[in-house]
Amino acid sequence: MSTPAPTRPDTARLDDLAVQLLNAVLDSADVDTIGMTNWWGRARSALEVGAAGAVDWPSMVSAACKRMQIGGALRPESAATVAELGMLVAKDPAILPALRDHCRRNAIYITALARIVRNSRADERKTARAAKPTITAPVAAEEILF
Repeated sequence: MSTPAPTRPDTARLDDLAVQLLNAVLDSADVDTIGMTNWWGRARSALEVGAAGAVDWPSMVSAACKRMQIGGALRPESAATVAELGMLVAKDPAILPALRDHCRRNAIYITALARIVRNSRADERKTARAAKPTITAPVAAEEILF
C-alpha cells in the first residue's frame, strides 16, 4: 500500500497560518526598538526572511524573530501560538514548503491581513475599556455655613 502524496493546503489556510505567525512575532517585538515608521515594512521583511531561509519550522520562526530584533524570548502567548502552529506544521509535511512559498510570494498581502487583525484587536480593547463602568470615589460633602 502506498502513502498518498501530500496535498497543498488551500490559500485561506496558508493566509491564516502566516497571519498567526506574523502576529505572534509582532506581539513579542518592541515598537521602541523597531520604530513606528519602520514597523510594517520590517514585519513584511521578517516574513520574507523567515520564509526564504527556513529549512524547518524553528528556523523560519527564528529568522523572523531575528529580523524583528527579538533578542530574548517570545512572550508567553506568542510562544504558545508558535508551538501550536509548529504542531500543525509537523502533522502535514506539505504545509511548511507551501507556507514558505506563500509567505515569499505574498508577504505584502499577508502583512496587510495581519495589520487588519491587529487593528480589530485594538478596536475591541478600546470598546471593552469604554464599556467598563468607571468607579469614582464619592466626593466628600463639605458643610458651608452662611
